[in-house]
Amino acid sequence: MDGNFKPSGTNPTVYFGSVLLTSLQSATDTLIEASVPPTPPGTYLLSMTNSKKVTGTAYVTIGAVGPPGVGGDQPFEATVHCGDGGKVIDALNQAGYRTARTFINIDGFCDEQVDLFQNNVTFRPLVKGSDAGIGKLFLFGPHGILIEDLKLGGLEATNNAAFEATNLRMDRPTWGNIRVGASSSGALFNPTLTNCSANLTNLNNCIAVGVVAIS
Repeated sequence: MDGNFKPSGTNPTVYFGSVLLTSLQSATDTLIEASVPPTPPGTYLLSMTNSKKVTGTAYVTIGAVGPPGVGGDQPFEATVHCGDGGKVIDALNQAGYRTARTFINIDGFCDEQVDLFQNNVTFRPLVKGSDAGIGKLFLFGPHGILIEDLKLGGLEATNNAAFEATNLRMDRPTWGNIRVGASSSGALFNPTLTNCSANLTNLNNCIAVGVVAIS
């Protein structure tokens, strides 16, 4: 949304994550100044809706993201201990958006949906061969996503996302949902997929509109 924040002289509605910013310091048609509540370091969705019900969104990073002295052009690595309440999404928020690769090591099974927007992220088990994984991984447009030796409850790719998965397991009867949008692409190497066949066609639980290669 390029300007047009205040087309009728009425202040826009602004959300920082799920928090409504009720008092704007100033608002013009091209600039909004507002204070945000105390917030942990991380990346958050900022949304603004003007008086004509037009909404614009952007992701903003606040605070010290990543280890001290490590910038967005340096690799980032984090370990998530699912059994101790760790969340994959928290590790991704800590990593923020960077050009270098982010490595997320997973200890146990994190039963959560992870909505991913960052590029160049590798998901892998802390201990290879362990029963590690994520409830659902939803890729909203990122490139360079690598999934290694994990089990997933679901995998969905949209908005030109691109991924590779090696030794992916969807091996429970209630699992097996893979959805790849027409603009996205993926490659599955040595997968174990319940309710899915090798070509992902004519299936109830696996839908591939885009390009998916399996070997």
